[in-house]
Amino acid sequence: MPRRDLRDREDLELLLQAFYQELLQDEEMHAIFHEVAGIDMAAHLPRIADFWEQVLWHTGAYAGNPMDVHLELHRAWPLRAELFHRWLDTFTRVGRALFEGPTLETAIERAHSIARIMQMKINNLDRLRKELNN
Repeated sequence: MPRRDLRDREDLELLLQAFYQELLQDEEMHAIFHEVAGIDMAAHLPRIADFWEQVLWHTGAYAGNPMDVHLELHRAWPLRAELFHRWLDTFTRVGRALFEGPTLETAIERAHSIARIMQMKINNLDRLRKELNN
């Protein structure tokens, strides 16, 4: 059966469900999501779908600041570059297993861009902390 591109929220939900199901098989990712962040996946998935709808189709469905959430999480559990790589590899692999096309590729590009920005902000935060402690 040929794959098709992401078209709507239903497709996003399918992608996100499969993505998180695989990602959370990783022990460290599972610990971060469940033990550190205390995320209820049933509540989290619709919010993440809102985020990706906003990113891909500018729906305005998402309200929040994912950067602040991740910076706060980093204070509790260091979000190392390797974790971002695992997240991105899983997102890309699962996405391409289910879909193909320009919208999926845009989602993958945006995921990489968001991860780079988050890593830069985390590195800046860590640098500032070190400066303040010296």
